[in-house]
Amino acid sequence: MSEILSSRKEFERRPNETVVTWLLRCWDSGASSLSLDGNEARQLGDISGDKSIDRAISRCLDEAATLWDRILIAVRERYPYKELLQPAKKTWNTIEKGIQYLREIALVEMLYESNFVPNDPRQNHDPERVRTTPEIWQKLTRAAPDRYAPTLLATFHRYEDQQRRPLVFELILTLQNYEQHLPPTHVSISAVTELANRLGDIEEQMSLLISRDEPVEPVIVSETFDDDQDKQRGLMKELIKLMKIQLIKEDGSPSSPVTSKISAIEGKRFPARVRNNNRTASRVALWRYLRDHGEDMRKWHDQDTPVLRARVRELQNRPTTSVVAPVTTGNE
Repeated sequence: MSEILSSRKEFERRPNETVVTWLLRCWDSGASSLSLDGNEARQLGDISGDKSIDRAISRCLDEAATLWDRILIAVRERYPYKELLQPAKKTWNTIEKGIQYLREIALVEMLYESNFVPNDPRQNHDPERVRTTPEIWQKLTRAAPDRYAPTLLATFHRYEDQQRRPLVFELILTLQNYEQHLPPTHVSISAVTELANRLGDIEEQMSLLISRDEPVEPVIVSETFDDDQDKQRGLMKELIKLMKIQLIKEDGSPSSPVTSKISAIEGKRFPARVRNNNRTASRVALWRYLRDHGEDMRKWHDQDTPVLRARVRELQNRPTTSVVAPVTTGNE
């Protein structure tokens, strides 16, 4: 029973969270690795915020099935047409938000494929293993900022010339690699925007915690935590100062939209206690973790995301005295 309650807390839909964002978070949190029979699924109660979806999660299958398959069946029944479940159209201004939007689009495409069959072991229900379509490219490009749109269009045409439809996972890597090669000014703009967005997210989460009439679990903080945060504040102030000087030199204006964003976050501080509760990990993050811990990535190339996640957990649970094998030549 305690495991069911723990699962409910992990997969419960958050206030104001869209269905598509909730679906993606359930996937990232390991819903495909949690097997439940009908009785266990009923004990989850209201996890979606929608009574129709919650009923379908517990009743769609009598036999044991993964929570992921149950959720997909329930959402597909609740929203029989793809147009009813499209992610909110929004312009993304950082690579992180662009990848999130891309994965949401891909998840919807996967759910409404003509040959989609839930609980079929022959099918791969990993949103990052979906083949890109012209519709996915179009939505991502239209929502992209000006500095990314030309590259996305050029990449799309290159794949079209090759008559190849890359996986969403490959497109994610393309976006991340492009970010690394941006000119310094664009990198500064992205960094400032991301800092502002993250501070806003932290403030929103803290406001939700404060407004909830529930005790907050205590946080275990190391003795050096406060010192570390002081260093982070100092580094952040120096970064902001340098970026303001550089952008004013290049733009010639101390009142541009970018410098205004920088000024807006200058007076903000990190929360006194920041709890790392983010347990989501995309395929890219899992891939990098395995690579950085000496795994031969040729062995994991065609493996599904749950398999990668299981290996990461296995490595994380190793005794601290374990010795990680060196990275095999050729897998950098």
